[in-house]
Amino acid sequence: MAASPALWIAAKKSEHRAITRLATPGMLFNINEPIIFGLPIMFNPVLIVPFLFTPIISIVIAYAATAMDLINHTYVLVPWTTPPVISAFLATGGDWRAAVLSVFLISLSVIIYLPFVFAMNKQK
Repeated sequence: MAASPALWIAAKKSEHRAITRLATPGMLFNINEPIIFGLPIMFNPVLIVPFLFTPIISIVIAYAATAMDLINHTYVLVPWTTPPVISAFLATGGDWRAAVLSVFLISLSVIIYLPFVFAMNKQK
């Protein structure tokens, strides 16, 4: 999810902007394949680093918030295509703090991706 906003902010190449434009509607519903394989993130040595570490960082923060009872535990199974912030809200039984945490984690992920997008812009 974080690659698309980071690309909206910092991508310079027209190909990257075009892929981002096409992939954004799907990414709102957790359909990330157009960016993963179209950019491609999978075969890009620069973008693979945040692609691997951003979810780990987000999971650790979300787990810590849940363990410290800052947000409710998830107990509702939400369809995977539910948008991320709404999904966090529904999965925790309507805990608004989970939605705020979701917004924070998405913002943090974008911040993590930005330096790598800038580095990708410098590649030929």
